[in-house]
Amino acid sequence: MKLTLWRVILKTAVAHTVTYFLMGLAALALLDYSARYADPAVAVLMRQTTDPLVAAGPLFQPIRGALFGIVICLLRDLVLQCRRGWLTL
Repeated sequence: MKLTLWRVILKTAVAHTVTYFLMGLAALALLDYSARYADPAVAVLMRQTTDPLVAAGPLFQPIRGALFGIVICLLRDLVLQCRRGWLTL
């Protein structure tokens, strides 16, 4: 299977989006982000979990993942072609 630019971008975008979404759900449930972000000391720095931009966060992740894919393609020789190159990331 040949690693083309579009294949790397697509795989990276999908992997990043799924990982971001699942880890976000896990953190929200296990670390009780709703209560932590309601704390007045944190509320001035972070948006509440009920904010529409926070809810829309996963929708932006494919773009971010595609950017990661482009960077990985630029570092192809270092990351994809070397044995254990993924450790470099």
